[in-house]
Amino acid sequence: MAVTLNAASPKVTTTGTSLNISNFTLAARKNSIILVPINFQAVVTNVVMTWDAAGANQAFTLVHSGVHNANNLKIYALLTPGSEGNKTISITWTTSAFVEAGVVAFDNVLQTSLAEAVTDATTNNATSTTDSITIPSSSGDSSVALTAAGDVLSAPTTTEIFNDTSVIAAYKLSVNTSDVHQWTVATSAPWRIIGVRVNQADRTAPARYSRFPKPAMASPILAGRLL
Repeated sequence: MAVTLNAASPKVTTTGTSLNISNFTLAARKNSIILVPINFQAVVTNVVMTWDAAGANQAFTLVHSGVHNANNLKIYALLTPGSEGNKTISITWTTSAFVEAGVVAFDNVLQTSLAEAVTDATTNNATSTTDSITIPSSSGDSSVALTAAGDVLSAPTTTEIFNDTSVIAAYKLSVNTSDVHQWTVATSAPWRIIGVRVNQADRTAPARYSRFPKPAMASPILAGRLL
C-alpha cells in the first residue's frame, strides 16, 4: 500500500534555545512516521527533539543535514509515534538562533526500523536560477526536501510544508522511480537542498540467503526400504 499523507502543519518560528510546535495534530495512526524539517540560522549543538513529552515521550532522530551560509538545514524523523492527536513537539538546543520548522506525517510507512523507513539521504547545491534535487524513489513511496537559497524561491513542483521565501520545506507522494523537488530562484544565486526518501510499508525486502546449505530431504521411498 502506498504512503499517504496523515497530516502537516505550517511554519513555526522563534529566536532562542527552545521551540514548542503545538499546531500539529496527528490523525489516527497506521504505520506512521513524523518528519520535522528545521532550519537553524546559526551553528547549534545538543539538539533534543521530543514527541509528546507528557505522554509518549519519544525522541526524534536526525536523518539528514546540510549547511548553506548561515542556514543549518536538518531533517528529523520519528517512526511509530506512540500517541496521536494534538500533541507538542518540544525542541531544545545550545546557542541562541532564529529557527523555523514545519511538520509532516505519513501513513503506510515501513516499520521495521528507521534506517529502513527513511533512506537515500540526498544533497544538491549550485549557483543558478533553478534549485532542484532528485531523490531515488519507487511508485508508492514519498520524499521530503528542505532548501535554502540566496534569493527568493518560487514555482514549486511539489507540495510545500512551509515557505519563508528563501527557505522552504516540501514533500511529494511518489508515482515515479525518482522524485524531483524544484523551485525557480529569482536571480542566479547559490542554493543548497537536502532530501530523504520515505519507504512504503509493503516495500519488497531483499531476499536473505543462509550461508549454510539446506540438508537434503530423505526420499520417502529410500526411507521405506530402510525400515
